[in-house]
Amino acid sequence: MSCMNPDEFQRIWQSQAGPALDSEKLAAALRRHDQAFTRMIFLRDVREIGVALVMIPVWIALGVATSSPWTWWLEIPALLWVAGFMYADRRRQQSGAPGPGAPLRAGLEHSVARVEHQIWLLRNILWWYLLPLGLPLVLYVVQVSFNAARQTEAPLWVNIVTGTLSAMVFMAFLVAIYWFIYWLNQYAVRKQLEPMRQQLQQTLDGLTGELPETAA
Repeated sequence: MSCMNPDEFQRIWQSQAGPALDSEKLAAALRRHDQAFTRMIFLRDVREIGVALVMIPVWIALGVATSSPWTWWLEIPALLWVAGFMYADRRRQQSGAPGPGAPLRAGLEHSVARVEHQIWLLRNILWWYLLPLGLPLVLYVVQVSFNAARQTEAPLWVNIVTGTLSAMVFMAFLVAIYWFIYWLNQYAVRKQLEPMRQQLQQTLDGLTGELPETAA
């Protein structure tokens, strides 16, 4: 996820003799960083929103073909929520960007804010992504497991135990997958986004005042 060498801003800042040249090279480095970061986030959002929208008709077709119970259909609003949340978040983040001619400080502040927002998204992925998609699956498996157990001629307590064990096996499998996804995202925060944010913030802190050159 890294968009540029993490030492590029500091190297440019420390190696130049005059503030005007510093500003010119820093602005160029900031443009490269923002372009790469924007492209990376755009591709991720398109992929996630696209997969969610494609899954909706697939989910409907599977549900109709298998005569699935009502809990199956709970996944559709969950998919719509994820796609809608990511689209709305993207639109909100696109607003407030410094326009052409904005001071370099404003560009750096906006870049820091964008990275911090991505950190927030990944740190809270459990609440806006994993749980909304996972809970309907759990409810569906619980319902199917107990329905299957009730169709046997075994005693009631056996059906309850059988249904509970079947649901627990699936939930353990789902938790393992979700934990791995969560861990990957937190790893990206620690190893990529946090160093990126710190580098941008250090460069911003190194500015003693708004320089005349712009970030765009």
